[in-house]
Amino acid sequence: MQVQSLEEFVNFHRDLQFMDQMTMEENTINFELYKFYVEQAEKVSFKRADANKYLLTVNTFVIGLFSISMNFEALAKPLWNYIVPASGALICLAWYLMIKSYSALNSAKFKVIHEMEKSMEFGPFTMEWEFAEQGKGKSYKPISKVEPSIPLIFIGLYACAAIFGIYAV
Repeated sequence: MQVQSLEEFVNFHRDLQFMDQMTMEENTINFELYKFYVEQAEKVSFKRADANKYLLTVNTFVIGLFSISMNFEALAKPLWNYIVPASGALICLAWYLMIKSYSALNSAKFKVIHEMEKSMEFGPFTMEWEFAEQGKGKSYKPISKVEPSIPLIFIGLYACAAIFGIYAV
C-alpha cells in the first residue's frame, strides 16, 4: 500500500495496531479454550479411572461372595451357582462397554486437541503422541488397548466359577 498523506499513514498505523490487538486477544481466547478443552479431557480420564476402580471393587466383592457362598450349604445351591457368576459377567460386559465408550470419547477429544495445536507454535500433545509412535511402537501401549482385557479376564473367572459351581454341588 502506498501512503498518499500523513492522515492515511496515521489511519493505516492505527489499523495495524488494532489488528495486532485483535490477534493478541484472539490468541488469548484460543489458548484459554485450549486449556479448557485439555481440562475436560483430563476430567473424562479421571471419571474413567474412578469408574474402573469402582467396578474392580464390585467384581472383587462378587468373586468373594461366590467363594464364601460355596462354604455354606444353604447358599451352595445350583441356582445360586449360576446367578452370582452370571451377574458378575453382566457387570463385566457393562464395564467393557463403558471402557470402550470412554476410550472413544477421549480419542475424539484428543483429535480436537491435536487440531487446535496445529494453530499453535508448540503442540505438546501432538509431539508426545509422535514420540509415542501413535501407540504403535514397542515401548508404549495405550491404556485404552490394555484396559478392556480386565473385564474379559473377570468374565473368564466367572465362567470358571460357574463350571466349578456346577460340579461342586
